[in-house]
Amino acid sequence: MATETIMRTLTESTPQYKVARELAQPSNGSGRDGGSVPFGADRLGSSQYTEGQVCATIIDTFRRCLGPRRARSGGGGGGPPDDDDDDLDGGASNEEPDGNHLQNMVPIPQAHDIKAMGSLPRIFDGDRTRAEAFLTEFLGYLILNQGVPGFESPIRQVALALMLIKGEKVDLWVRNMIDSLRRLHPTHHNVPAVWEEFEQAFKDKFVDSTCEL
Repeated sequence: MATETIMRTLTESTPQYKVARELAQPSNGSGRDGGSVPFGADRLGSSQYTEGQVCATIIDTFRRCLGPRRARSGGGGGGPPDDDDDDLDGGASNEEPDGNHLQNMVPIPQAHDIKAMGSLPRIFDGDRTRAEAFLTEFLGYLILNQGVPGFESPIRQVALALMLIKGEKVDLWVRNMIDSLRRLHPTHHNVPAVWEEFEQAFKDKFVDSTCEL
């Protein structure tokens, strides 16, 4: 079951050219006839390899495609990590992989039709002692609502933050920020740099104690 889940996730979540490249790599091991055995579908289906060996091979490929591989120590203790591809005939691939670890490598599917969750951060009124806390709370709120329609838009993120900044000390600054936001094209300018610029402007204004309110 774990093998099927990993293989299905590998093929669904990685570009086909990467999967093909990984499965096409030649092995350093030898087959029964002493020749090189290709690391591909025929090899995985061969009856001469155990389920544990097949699982280990799949998860090695999975790790290479989705992220940096964890370094594995070489034989004999204290040796350098072995970055070479493990083949099915020996080495670390002979160890039976832990089923729970295999399942931990499977990405959680994205939920559909989710709605905004959690409470909005408290209103920020220009109190410098709360400036960093406000940003932290707001970013946590955005992360909680990843995948909710509209929350991925940098322009909407800034607009939502500005709605939570109110008070005599901040009204003029908020008005100027809104004026700048209105000049942006809703599609062409809706890029991550919009939020980054807002975050830096907020820090310069309210976190920097030398800046006048």
